[in-house]
Amino acid sequence: MKVTHYSYSFLRIHSLIHLLGNVHLRDGEVDQAIDCYNRALELGDNEQEGVLLVMRGTALLQRAYAYKMRFKDMITIAEDILPNEKRLDLLLFTHSYSLTHSFTYSLIHLLTHSL
Repeated sequence: MKVTHYSYSFLRIHSLIHLLGNVHLRDGEVDQAIDCYNRALELGDNEQEGVLLVMRGTALLQRAYAYKMRFKDMITIAEDILPNEKRLDLLLFTHSYSLTHSFTYSLIHLLTHSL
């Protein structure tokens, strides 16, 4: 009788951890959900293993998507801050035009005032 009670408690703890993982996943706490699913899998309930693997996979996909979106946002911010190739070409053209114009102006000024 004690063995049955122990295994019932074991399955109950497993189910509670699984449900806690579902709550974390629902609330957007993906890392905590993954931890719960990992702990529940460690308990080794063969009947729920497939469900736990699917739920953990779902949480891992959500985390990957969140990282992708964060990376995408960082790239967008970096593109706004850092000059791209077109901006660099424009800056180099403007700078070279400025240098050429200023050199030409200085040369003309020097030649006209020295004569």
